[in-house]
Parts: sequence; structure tokens; C-alpha cells
Amino acid sequence: MKVQIALADFVDAEHERRARELLPALHPVEQARYRAFQHARRRQVWLAGRELLLAALARQLPRVDAAALHSDARGAVRYGGGSVRISLSHSGNLLVAALASVPVGVDVEQSRPRACIRQAGRLFTRAEVRYLQALEPAAIQTGFYTLWTLKEAFAKAAGISLWEALQGAEFDLHARCVRASPPADWNCVHVRTAHGWHLAVVVQGADYAVQLECRRRSVAGAWLVENLLESTTLRNAESTPCVPAQVG
Repeated sequence: MKVQIALADFVDAEHERRARELLPALHPVEQARYRAFQHARRRQVWLAGRELLLAALARQLPRVDAAALHSDARGAVRYGGGSVRISLSHSGNLLVAALASVPVGVDVEQSRPRACIRQAGRLFTRAEVRYLQALEPAAIQTGFYTLWTLKEAFAKAAGISLWEALQGAEFDLHARCVRASPPADWNCVHVRTAHGWHLAVVVQGADYAVQLECRRRSVAGAWLVENLLESTTLRNAESTPCVPAQVG
């Protein structure tokens, strides 16, 4: 199962061009959604994400129609009839898109100091909190962001709220497995980008190893291979042994 990952740095200086060239090509409902955002930054990031998605789709499809992008009832972005499943995430100035042939979710986070154990106690399952508490202090923050990104990506792939994913999906990083509701063939991968960002991808319906193909799009539109590091793959608890992801 190949999942295409596209990265791009958000450059606000490009917004006027996007608003002039891309916005009129979107579906009128999506244009209205864009204009409804109260904060300029939200509009800028939203439009930049659509541009990244369309550029990534153009690498897979013979023809791409910007008007075929639409948002579902939860606000998740979709393309056309769904033959290509897509997901978007951003953190800071980094945008990430994931494309697959099955339901997919992606999340990216920049690691920042935080009260990880205290926040995990409010958000994660008991087993996940115990896992973090058993780690060496220097590893707790990495463990927290690994779990957090997996849960966010799971919510998107499953089409549920983040709160449902926080309590309904339990990730065992020791056993490399996930216990999740709704039940399905879940395949989850966590990696670090070359610049240290946490990135998680979850796909539904993949009964074999996920292969991540990651490229970063430059401002000029060139696609550069992005190395992914420290790959961890998790499968359904009943689907052991877990199959390592292929990253490249």
C-alpha cells in the first residue's frame, strides 16, 4: 500500500497569487468557506493547503480539476468521487498532504516543550499514560507527540472527532499495535522528518505494509525527495506480528 506524502513550507508572500489564480477555480461553496474564515492567517493556510493538494494530485492523475475539491460535513477535504483519498494537516509553517487509494489520515506536529504527563492524563488512555510515565525523562516528549499525531491521524482516517479518537484508539508502542473503535484493518505509521517534525499516517483497509513516498514541494514547484526517519508501524492488536513500514 503506497501513500504519497507531500510537504510544503507555508509562504505567506504567495497568498496574493493564490487568491488571484487558485481561489476563482475552486467550487463556489469552497470559495464561500474561504471567505467565512474570520482570521487572515486561517484563510492563507487553508488556500495554501488546497494548492499543495492539487499539486500532489497532479502527480497522480492525468487531469486535475480544482472545482472537484470539496469539504465534507466534518470539514475534511475530499476530491471528486473519492477514487483518491486525501488528508491535510499543518503545524507552524509546515503543510502536509497525504494521498492513498483507501481512507487515509495524516497529522504533523512540531515538538514543543509541554507538561506531557499532565496533559496525557487528561487526553490519553491509562495504558498510554503508564507507557509515558515509564520512559526516561528525555524521551517523554517524543513519546507524547508520537501518540498525539497517531490519534489525530486516526481521527481523520476513521472520520470521527479527535475526542472520539483520543479515547477510542489505544496505541501500544511497545507491542506495535493499536486497539481501535471503529474496528477495521488499521495500519499506522509514525516517522520523523529530516527537520525533526513528528508525522503520522493512518490508513484503513490496508492488510499489508504501508510504503510512504515523501516529497517536498519548493516555492518554484519542484518536488524534492524528503527523507523520513525513525519509522514505527502499528497494526491491529489481533494482526500481529506488526509489519515494518517501508520508508523512502
